Amino acid sequence: MTDLVAMGVYRGLHTRGLSVPDAVSVVGFDNTYFRRFLHPPLTTVDLPRSELSRLVVEVLRERARSKKLTLPTQLICRSSTAASRTRAESVNVHAGLGACRSRSRI
Repeated sequence: MTDLVAMGVYRGLHTRGLSVPDAVSVVGFDNTYFRRFLHPPLTTVDLPRSELSRLVVEVLRERARSKKLTLPTQLICRSSTAASRTRAESVNVHAGLGACRSRSRI
């Protein structure tokens, strides 16, 4: 979900009496400027906008050829995620978030 959608999720969880990350972990995608106003700070995937722009231009130039393009991203761990309470939940809910548990929070 984008960081903007994550903001709505924070609000919805709050109105239902659920806390982030104690009850639910939330991760956004795009590392937008307003994420800094969320509490707790939002874990997000940073999208390098200059690289994205370069890829868009490349795709437009090479539309006729089919070529797989890769855009590197970076998971930015903040306080909106937590380890799940059980091993089963950890496997199902936090697949791919192991990096957050092993790195310090920003």
